[in-house]
Amino acid sequence: MNDWELVSAYVHGDEHAFESLVQKYFPMVYSAAVRQVNDRGLAEEIAQSVFILFSRKAAKLSPDVLLSGWFLRTTRFVARDALKQMNRRQKRELQAAELAALARNDEPGWAALTPLVDEALLALSGQEQAWVVSRFILGRSFREIGDEFRITEDTAQKRVSRSLDKMRDFLERHGLKIGATSIAGLLSVDLSRAAEPALIQTALSAVKAAASGNAAAGGSAALADAAGHALLWRSLTKLLLSMMAGAVLVGGGGFILWTQLEPAVPVRPPFQLTDTRIDALASAWSRAAVMAAGLVRGYPQGPPLAGDPRAVVYQRDFTLLNQESNRILAELATVLAGRPDPIQWRMLAELLTVELRENVGLTRRQQAAVFAFLQDEIRVAAAGQGGIAQLQRDRATVGPRIRPWLSRHQQERFDYVYGEDCRGLFALLTHIQ
Repeated sequence: MNDWELVSAYVHGDEHAFESLVQKYFPMVYSAAVRQVNDRGLAEEIAQSVFILFSRKAAKLSPDVLLSGWFLRTTRFVARDALKQMNRRQKRELQAAELAALARNDEPGWAALTPLVDEALLALSGQEQAWVVSRFILGRSFREIGDEFRITEDTAQKRVSRSLDKMRDFLERHGLKIGATSIAGLLSVDLSRAAEPALIQTALSAVKAAASGNAAAGGSAALADAAGHALLWRSLTKLLLSMMAGAVLVGGGGFILWTQLEPAVPVRPPFQLTDTRIDALASAWSRAAVMAAGLVRGYPQGPPLAGDPRAVVYQRDFTLLNQESNRILAELATVLAGRPDPIQWRMLAELLTVELRENVGLTRRQQAAVFAFLQDEIRVAAAGQGGIAQLQRDRATVGPRIRPWLSRHQQERFDYVYGEDCRGLFALLTHIQ
C-alpha cells in the first residue's frame, strides 16, 4: 500500500495502517526534531506530538499533499512552538554544547545553523524531497528508489545528487558553505536511535493515550494541543488578512494600502548594473547587514562579558558575521580591481542600491532615485578630505535623505536594519579606501 492508501485505511479505522506510517516516518520526524531543538528528550516529545497532530488531521489532508513534506513542516512548526515555551538562555547554552558534539567534524559555523538543513530540504520540489528522504532518511538503496519511482538505478543516483546540490546552493545563499556529504550526514543524524522499536512503540502509545484523553500522553499531548491552537490561530489570521486585503481592494485605500503607498520619488534614468557579480555580492551583504542588526538589537548593552551565558552565542554569531563580511569584501576588491575611480564609485552605489532593494524592498523607480543619489554622494565624498568613508561619519544627515522616498512599511524595515541614526547604511564604505 502506498502512503495515501495507508492514510485512507487509517481514516476508516485500520490502526495497523497508522502504525505502518509511524514506522516509516518516525525516524525522519525525530531526526528533524533533533536538528531543530538539539535536545533528544524534547525531540522525542516533539516527534510524538507531530503524530498526535497527524492522527487528528489525517481525515482532512488532501491526497495531493506530500506526506514527507507535511511531516517536515509540522515538525519545524511544533519545534519552534516548543522552544518559545522554554527558557531561551538555557536553550542557547544547550545549543552551543550539543550541536558542537553533533557536528564536530563539520566546517566552522555549521553547528550554529544546523536547523537550516530542514529549510533547505523544504525548499526542494515535492519529488526532490521524496528522493532525498528515501535515500538519507529512510535509508533506501538507489535500486530501491529506482523501483519506487520507476526509474533506473543510475537515474535515481543522479537525481538524489542533484537534489543535494540544490540544498547546498540554498545553504550557501544563506551564508553557509558546506559539502553535500556533510548535508547527507546531518540528514541522517540519530536515525539509528530513531528507528529503535522501543522509541517508535512509545510514540504509538502516546498517540493512543492522547486519542483517549489519557494523562499518559503527558508533554507530547500538551505540545500537540499548543501547536494545534497555534496552527488554528495562524489559519484564522491568514483568513482575516485575506479578508482585509479584499476589503482594501474593493473599498480602495485603508490602513494597509496607506502603509504600502509609495510617496513621491524623483524620476531618474533606469537603474542598471555594470557587472552582474555586484548583484550576488550585494545580496550577501544585505543578509550580513540584517545579521549585524540582530546582534546590535539583541545585545543593546554591548557584547556580553566573559562568564555571561550569552557570551558563547554572541561570539559564535560575531565570528560568523566577520568571516562572511571579509569574504564579501575580498570578492568586491577583485571586482573593483583595475577599474578607474568613477566606475568604482558607480559600482559601490550599485551595491548599496541592491542591498537596499533586498532589505527594504525598493521598487524600480525607487532604485533609480536611490542609485542616482548615492552615486552623487559617493563621488563628492571621494573628492573630499575624508574620502568615501566620510559618508559613514555623515550618516545622520545623508541617510535621512532616502527615508522620504520610502513607504511607511519600508521605513520600518529601513530603521530596523540600519538604525534610526542610519549607523548601518554606509558601514561597507568604511572598509573601502
